[in-house]
Amino acid sequence: MDGLGNIADENIMSSTSDLLKTNGETMIYQNEKFIYSGTGNPESLIYTTTPEHSSNEVAIAIFDTLLQMQTFKQWGGTGFDQFNKILVDSNDDYLLLGASMSLNFDLPGNYNSGERFDFWLSKVDKELNLVWSKNFGGSYSNGDLGGGRFFGNMVLSNNKRYCFLQVVVPDILPDYDISCGVSEGIAFFDAWIVAFDLPTSIVNLPITNDIQVFPNPNAGSFTIESSLLKSACVVALYSLDGKIA
Repeated sequence: MDGLGNIADENIMSSTSDLLKTNGETMIYQNEKFIYSGTGNPESLIYTTTPEHSSNEVAIAIFDTLLQMQTFKQWGGTGFDQFNKILVDSNDDYLLLGASMSLNFDLPGNYNSGERFDFWLSKVDKELNLVWSKNFGGSYSNGDLGGGRFFGNMVLSNNKRYCFLQVVVPDILPDYDISCGVSEGIAFFDAWIVAFDLPTSIVNLPITNDIQVFPNPNAGSFTIESSLLKSACVVALYSLDGKIA
């Protein structure tokens, strides 16, 4: 919009195809790009998930200054997933905060067996590769969002990421990541502040056997294939006595 509030440019996207909706304050402008975080459709015919997930995904869409979408990527699992806050760090990587009911694919797990929400913290690099993923919260039967909307924010300070959240106080403490609050037998909401180190670089995801090495056996070069491999990764080869070859 211009300085008088008149629409200068606009772009309308179908709510039934790719980018479905947004949750919270999820758009930032950087390096002449609009970075837009919202909810994606795993059944999108153009931007498919691999392997195909289900329910709602989290998504990042990048638009140019003419509001034309240049890049789109989705993450998540077989449950309902959402991003609510996005930040950019000093390396131009994306830091994301939201909630998830998934316990597979891009999620390391779910404290409520995939039935309710956990909070979800993750980092995506500038090429939109998932760097690391972490769920946290408690075991409250209605989920840590209490069956309601997302309340919270995220800030960067002193090389830490601080998450300001609302959480249901459990009846018994500690409860997974929650170790404070008094419930008095009733599920009250408390304010919850959690600090995380930023240098985390391990993708804390479920173990998978989706890796092929061939030819096997061989006496020379070999090929590694996996749908989990990203644009940059580290592969270590060990001998039978546990030493790096």
